[in-house]
Amino acid sequence: MKPKTSVELMEAARRREVEHEILSYFLAVESYPARAASEPEVSFETHCWSVYTELESGWAN
Repeated sequence: MKPKTSVELMEAARRREVEHEILSYFLAVESYPARAASEPEVSFETHCWSVYTELESGWAN
């Protein structure tokens, strides 16, 4: 197996980042109604960002 080039590594990293963003968005869409019911002042944007950062901190560990 040949070693990956720096371009291939960058593309793979970007693909993982995009997949992470998509996953966090879908999780936010799924979980927002429950959060909005208990915290109606929280916007979807705020909720989506919190889901993204929570996932990111979990992926870092």
